[in-house]
Amino acid sequence: FNSQTDLGILHYLGKAVHASKHPLVKSYFWKLPRIGEIKINTDGAANRNPGKGGIGCIFCDCSGNVMGTLSKVLGLVTNFMAECEAIIHEVEYAASFGWFIAWIESDSTTAVEALKKNNIPWILGAAWENAS
Repeated sequence: FNSQTDLGILHYLGKAVHASKHPLVKSYFWKLPRIGEIKINTDGAANRNPGKGGIGCIFCDCSGNVMGTLSKVLGLVTNFMAECEAIIHEVEYAASFGWFIAWIESDSTTAVEALKKNNIPWILGAAWENAS
């Protein structure tokens, strides 16, 4: 956040000046599910990779009302495992309430594709089979 003057002074003093990358801002639109359906937004992450991980999910109805939330500490996992576990746990949670799922929204294309193709880590196989 240095001004042009600040950068000029640093350059004059012989200090290295590096340009900072500007954040990329994208627009996203959150859409409501249809009447009688539930939308689930989810995320999973690990602090480092692998590292201590956790998941979070939010369940909304067609009016945008929050039907429930879910968060869980996972222990030592990779980011991919955390993303997969988030989806598995949210499906189990929704099923326990008898909710029909309109769609699951996740920021991990890799995890979504792996679950679609039933190509997930073996340790999660039984949980995914049970949930789905």
